[in-house]
Amino acid sequence: MDHKGKWGTIGVGLELVAPLMMLIDPLLAIPPAILGATLILYGLCPRIFKADVGRLHNPYIPLKDAARIAYEKTLNTSVSAMAERLGKDSGGTLSYYAIALIQDSPDSPVQIFGTRPPSTKLEAIPHNKVRAWRFSDDLTALESRRREFENLQVRRRDLTRKIKEIQSWAGKIVDG
Repeated sequence: MDHKGKWGTIGVGLELVAPLMMLIDPLLAIPPAILGATLILYGLCPRIFKADVGRLHNPYIPLKDAARIAYEKTLNTSVSAMAERLGKDSGGTLSYYAIALIQDSPDSPVQIFGTRPPSTKLEAIPHNKVRAWRFSDDLTALESRRREFENLQVRRRDLTRKIKEIQSWAGKIVDG
């Protein structure tokens, strides 16, 4: 039994004790009843308590995920068709989108962040370096002759603006 199951069992126990406490004093039954109901929900309905707080407040998203999201938001457009043709496989398609994300644009600049090995501190990568070096095949690193930066990320808000720009580059492809 995992820890949530144990807490749910304790909650059931408190719910069973609450009516007995009402015989002694009705006011004594209220706290165990509330606590028991909360613990039952925690034990039996983990989705309610599942929120990944770190992810909700993390302003960054991995570059590979950002490229995938941009691809999905522009699916069935001439942009995605070109990326698929030029990329030849899923990795190449995502590389195309990663490059599209870093294209200069006064309206939607996207800053790339990464860690410089062996450091784990996330830092902004100068735009001229991003353009001069190449992405690793899995879009997790920037390389010249060696890995210069790893754990590549972009700001979520920058991604949202850039996707709108990429969507404006072309119209929908009519299937037929």
